[in-house]
Amino acid sequence: MTNITHCPYTGIKKMRYLFMAEHMPEQLKELQRQGMPAMDAYMDEMMKRFGRVRTEYINHWDKTHQHLKKPGNWDPWLKGLKMAELESEEVAIREVVEAL
Repeated sequence: MTNITHCPYTGIKKMRYLFMAEHMPEQLKELQRQGMPAMDAYMDEMMKRFGRVRTEYINHWDKTHQHLKKPGNWDPWLKGLKMAELESEEVAIREVVEAL
């Protein structure tokens, strides 16, 4: 495992940075060589991708579970939506952090 003494990011960006340090050191070095504007632009793109994956997952769940969206039946739909939000975050983290 690569020893990182300083990571300029937190959250998803930090996970991506650490993943790159471990599995993609050449790409990380190139981004670092280009400077922080290039690194920040890359990490911002990763965050957009993270948001896009979450949105797509939640929208898909909503479309496939319309049968739960009935008057008097909101509780199962809301519980399912919360579950979909949590699952979408896991899916998005995995896709963004591990994307090669």
